[in-house]
Amino acid sequence: MELTPEGALEQAEAWLAEPHRLYRTLAVRGVAGSGKTVLLGKLAARIPDAVYVDCRGKTADDVAHYLLRAWGVAESPASLVAGAQRIRSGGVALLSNVQWAGEFVTSSEASRISQRMVGTLKQFSRPTVQFVVERSADKPWVPAPTRNDIVLASPRGGETRSGEWLDILTRHPALRALAAAERRTVPLSVWGELCRCLGIQVSSGELTELAESLSDRLLITEVPGSGREFGFHAESDRHRIRLLRPVDHGSLLSALLEPLKAHGATAWENVGPTGAYAARAAALHAAHAGLLETLLADGQALANLDATGLLQGMAATWPRGIPQGGLAIDAHYLEQLGLAAAPHAEWVAWLHHSALNRGDESLARSIVADSGVELPWKTVWTRCRPFGTFGRSEEPEDTLADQPSEDAPGTRDFPELAESGSWRLRAVGPPVRHIFDGRLSASRPFRSKAVSDTEWLMSGPTGPFVVDATTTPREQPHLEALPEPFVGPVTEAALWRCPAQAMTRNAPTQSWLESSFGQGTCRVLSEDELPSGLSDSDSRQFLTGIGWPHLTDQLPFVHTADLAKTGLVEVPWPDDMDPPESEGPFYSLAEWTGGNVLLDGSTGAVVQDYRTGYSSLTLATGLRQFCTLLRLYHEFLTSPFNTPAERGDARRSLWQWAEDIDSATEDADHWEHVFDGDLDFWGTE
Repeated sequence: MELTPEGALEQAEAWLAEPHRLYRTLAVRGVAGSGKTVLLGKLAARIPDAVYVDCRGKTADDVAHYLLRAWGVAESPASLVAGAQRIRSGGVALLSNVQWAGEFVTSSEASRISQRMVGTLKQFSRPTVQFVVERSADKPWVPAPTRNDIVLASPRGGETRSGEWLDILTRHPALRALAAAERRTVPLSVWGELCRCLGIQVSSGELTELAESLSDRLLITEVPGSGREFGFHAESDRHRIRLLRPVDHGSLLSALLEPLKAHGATAWENVGPTGAYAARAAALHAAHAGLLETLLADGQALANLDATGLLQGMAATWPRGIPQGGLAIDAHYLEQLGLAAAPHAEWVAWLHHSALNRGDESLARSIVADSGVELPWKTVWTRCRPFGTFGRSEEPEDTLADQPSEDAPGTRDFPELAESGSWRLRAVGPPVRHIFDGRLSASRPFRSKAVSDTEWLMSGPTGPFVVDATTTPREQPHLEALPEPFVGPVTEAALWRCPAQAMTRNAPTQSWLESSFGQGTCRVLSEDELPSGLSDSDSRQFLTGIGWPHLTDQLPFVHTADLAKTGLVEVPWPDDMDPPESEGPFYSLAEWTGGNVLLDGSTGAVVQDYRTGYSSLTLATGLRQFCTLLRLYHEFLTSPFNTPAERGDARRSLWQWAEDIDSATEDADHWEHVFDGDLDFWGTE
């Protein structure tokens, strides 16, 4: 139900006064001009201790630091979680204009503020903190919206304002270009360039006169170092124009980049305000046009894209998460490692390194040769594991960047790598940041050894690689890992793809099981060795064709019977346990956290006898599903993930894979403990 401003104010005050509230976020929604910001201003006047933050143009990090200071956290904490834990006096935060947060027009900052930042502060703060958040979302986004969602009535005259803008746009089409900009304000030269890209002929003087004549609608601001910039007083007007006069972002992007590419190997930041704008905003125009993947495959463009703009473009392109298998997922995990805050040339060096790890030598070559960005170091040979890889994977092939010598070999051999663990960790060396050191609560620095006047052999958690560094002096001070993003990353990873071998119709195969469990672990029985009481045909086929894996220490929480020695032994259902609906017979398969895992001979289901301590009877609907799940989890445990974020994403994906493979895992308490990691060290404490 839509409320008047008076009714909304009354309801908001009642919401804040209600004690012991389960949900501590009140959403204030409504169309532009409905009075959302005014409502929060009135609340601030009536609640003296409330913290009011106008979020327009601010990042989630900006807002979080402001709130922490207001709530008594004096020193800057290492993370938002750490900051929330240091809050000693709670209160009310009134967050206005959240929908216009961030320096970019297309931005994920609104969600980062209203969901990730607010959620973290509520979860980890000891005192109670409450939030009233203004957003223009057209759908509820808070839990229990009937109690925690205020929608203001739409104002009269909305159609009139649209009609006014249509008339203005007809007379001044240059406003379409200003509205199409992906920065909130842009220099005059950039506004003029966007006009050119859209085929609008107008002079700089005419644009200045236009802005001054529409000073009630257009914003003119002085920016230190760059002079006057132009935008809109009300960001809602920009979005209204975009709806009234949509632009072709693909054509705009092409026209914007054409003169920059014509400069050849010149960094865009050196081409003036237009180049700087393209570096920051091109990825967002590409996202609107559905062309970001094309831009990522262009080494010249990729190397010139500002890290934050690229990440925002990725978030807009993949709102449900970035898929595995390309440079986009590499950029996501580099962001998780804090590298978006590194100097731009260093960020590009890691992108170049990631491209070579994937064997994309053409992209890597273009990054170096065509971009004009001078890298502090570049990878010339690598045998590193790409980000987002599940499983141990076979030994990666050498990837060799272009070498200056025509007769350079296709591969390189470094026998000294066998002793790299004993290389001395020095205070100086090549200018390669120790990005994994301190992650996973472990010391994991790169170790290096000079192999030529400019080349260094690096050994680290992801594998060995060689870099060419021409810095002066040759050896640089140790570069420590950067902190992770304060509130959290701009981008997210999508669910990882389940290994194809687990999803085929006749999965699993014996070779796939043994590739993880160990050669010869599957015990195949003959038909004569199967008991007559085993009537389930799929179970009989599995045991005689693929075999039951004999697991001793592969998984900490389960140990399976060696059926080659014991055969399939029938056991009675325990007298002191509630009997299942099936009458069996039941055959002993394994031990799971101290209880018995049994095969139901009539249905083929794999069940547990409750002595495991769990209440869910069924572990799997069949032997195939059970062994597939165990195989996947073993591969997860033995995967050498580069970062904690990768491990977390893989674990989250395992949950979904399990449900896709066998619905019996849904809401099953034993599998919940497995996939939460609670049993990873079972019996080893």
